[in-house]
Amino acid sequence: MADPLDDSDDGSREVTSSLRHVITEQLAPNGSKIVNEKRGIRRATRQHPASSTRPAAEAEKTFGLMTMAANRHLRAAGEMDAFAVMETAEKLFPEYPTKEKISEHMRLWAENLKTQKGALSIDATAAKFLQAADHLLQILDQTPEVQAAAFAFADAWHWWHLESHGEHLLAAKADTAERAVAGLQAGPEALKRSRALRQAIIETEYDKYTTTADKIDRTSPGRAAGAILKAVAEVFGQQELGTITQSTLERVLRKIIRDRGKADDQ
Repeated sequence: MADPLDDSDDGSREVTSSLRHVITEQLAPNGSKIVNEKRGIRRATRQHPASSTRPAAEAEKTFGLMTMAANRHLRAAGEMDAFAVMETAEKLFPEYPTKEKISEHMRLWAENLKTQKGALSIDATAAKFLQAADHLLQILDQTPEVQAAAFAFADAWHWWHLESHGEHLLAAKADTAERAVAGLQAGPEALKRSRALRQAIIETEYDKYTTTADKIDRTSPGRAAGAILKAVAEVFGQQELGTITQSTLERVLRKIIRDRGKADDQ
């Protein structure tokens, strides 16, 4: 664990850790350089020269996945998700409520869950995340650059907090101990989580694709798979979720598109 904060002198100190930092490099088929890093529970992959994506693209992907996971958990727990809360707020007003009124309704919803389930419960934590995200995006300038900066800051805050408080080292030790006890073979629960995350990543990338694709393309599993395969494979690699072929991705997308079509018909 990191040394306790030293308030003597100017209060500055070096944050130390026994975690090993491993960096490997490899050449991609297009001649660019791919850099892979590993340190404790963290994994990072970047490509040089830099791609055309914005610097905060990874943080935005993480935000999307966390939002999806929070909503899914609340629905599974029998609670309203963020969309249901917003719909409820709309019904409470004779005219469409302002963004501020919706944000206030979400705040009360999150506070109520905290009172009912406890501040440290997963339900309350998921609700607080959704409520805080909604409030932040409401008061921020709505330009993509400002929102991207907020996502990047949240991600940087999270990881520096883990480092400066010694939590990353503790998490890495716990992860090592868990692997030693459970062995390298993934059990049913680990496999279930892995499948759920793979599904969430595919849905997230498909949702991004549908915002720009025409109706014929977005309802074609083959065309959609070809368009998002690279992005899905990249996130899978970063999350150590294995690889995926275009045929497998097409099969998953076929079910997603079919299920969403059925929902729209109801």
